[in-house]
This record gives sequence, C-alpha cells and structure tokens, in this order.
Amino acid sequence: DLTPSMLLFDSEPESVITGQPPRLICSVEDRLLAAKTFYGIKDAVPVRFDRAAMATPWRDFLDGLVRQGAEYLVAGEDFRFGAGGEGTAEKLCGYCADRGVGCEIVPEVRLDGKKVSSTDIRALLETGGIRKANALLGHEYFLTGPVVRGHQFGRTIGIPTVNMRYADGVLVPRHGVYVTRARLNGAESFPAVTNVGVRPTLGGGEGVSVESHLLGFSGDLYGQNVWLEFFDYLRPEMRFADTDSLRRQMERDIRTAENILKTL
Repeated sequence: DLTPSMLLFDSEPESVITGQPPRLICSVEDRLLAAKTFYGIKDAVPVRFDRAAMATPWRDFLDGLVRQGAEYLVAGEDFRFGAGGEGTAEKLCGYCADRGVGCEIVPEVRLDGKKVSSTDIRALLETGGIRKANALLGHEYFLTGPVVRGHQFGRTIGIPTVNMRYADGVLVPRHGVYVTRARLNGAESFPAVTNVGVRPTLGGGEGVSVESHLLGFSGDLYGQNVWLEFFDYLRPEMRFADTDSLRRQMERDIRTAENILKTL
C-alpha cells in the first residue's frame, strides 16, 4: 500500500559540483514522465540540491527521507549520497535494517555484456545511434513540449510541420532527419518525419529547432503538448541549392520513413 515515488533533485548535482551546465538526456519533467509511464512511478519526492546539501552527512540525508515518510528505499548498487559521496549501497542497507525500513539494491544492468550507462546513451544520441540508445534506455527516446510557431515554410510546399524546442541543459541529438511518432494529448498518435537542426537551407540563425511532419494529420496544434518518440536516424542535415531540392528530399524522406515504420 505504499506509493511508488522517485527522488528528484531540484537541480542537477553535476552542475552544482562542477559549475558546468548539465548535459541531460532529457528534462527533469520528461524523466519523471518516463518513470510514470514505463515503470509505475506515481509521485516525485523533490530534494533541494545546493552547496549546503553537498555537505549533508549521509545519515542526515537518509533521516530526511524517513521523516518524509519513506518506508522502503531502492537504489542502484553504485549510488553514492551524502557529503563526499560517503553513503554507499552497503551503508544504506545497514541504515534501513537498523530502523526497520525496507531496502532493495538494484544490481548493475548489462546489455550485450556491457554495463548500461548514461555516458554511452549520450554518446549514441550525439552520433545518431538512436536504435541502440533506445535499447539502453529501455524505451524510445522522446521529447515533450508545446508546439511553437515557426516560419511555416512547410505549408508553402505542402509539407506542414509542427515545431518544438529543446530545453536549456538538455543534450540535442545529432542534427538530421529521424523516423518518429507524435502522440497528441497522450492519446491519438501519428507517424512522423522529424528534422533536428538549424535549417541551413532556409538561413538558420535561430538555434536548434525540432520540426516534424505528421503523416496523415491535418489541423492546428499550436500551444498543444506533443510527445515525440524517436525510432531511427535517416540522414544528416544538409544544405540544399534551393527550396525545390529540399522539398524533393523531404518527399523521399517521408517515403523512406513510411517503409521503416512498417517494420517496427
């Protein structure tokens, strides 16, 4: 009868520790969404992470969780917590045993004989290895967010797109064209072809955009939230001689994506 909950820091520990901006696989909001969607998590336990939190002894850190009502704690075998990272899985188990709190340590997860790590997932996303990244994630890599207004170039050539943006601090995958699927309002979904990049043929200059053509969809999605799942990488982003060449390539991309989606 407990509520499955995930501990979430209000800022990335890495950015506080190193002073460098984080390179997140997804936003904190999308991380919680994935936990709720795929793994049965029902709630989040927010924990402030700042310089004071870094100096908190590991026992005090656990005391705070128990005071919030934690009755069963689960962590990976390499989880470290408390000042100097002195808290370990072994210490966590001992603490829980002394206080009658349930405890479970998740062993290392391996795929094809290699440890699954966020470092490898980030490297795959940066090189377009989306299928392998999905295998390591355990679900399709995705982006959520509101549809924003773009230049509406797609409408002028009969290939309208919906436009999204990556949040600050979130790693942008390799620029190029992807086979995707767009879920609208968590229900209806459409296969899609998505370009992630800076639109070099059309001048660029406005940062990275995420432009998706939804196959079989017509309508206005401005302001609505879209869940965009990535399945495969088609090709790198290219600069074309003119917009007609770009349109012809987009049509080829759509046909290729349709064929790939039939096999998924």
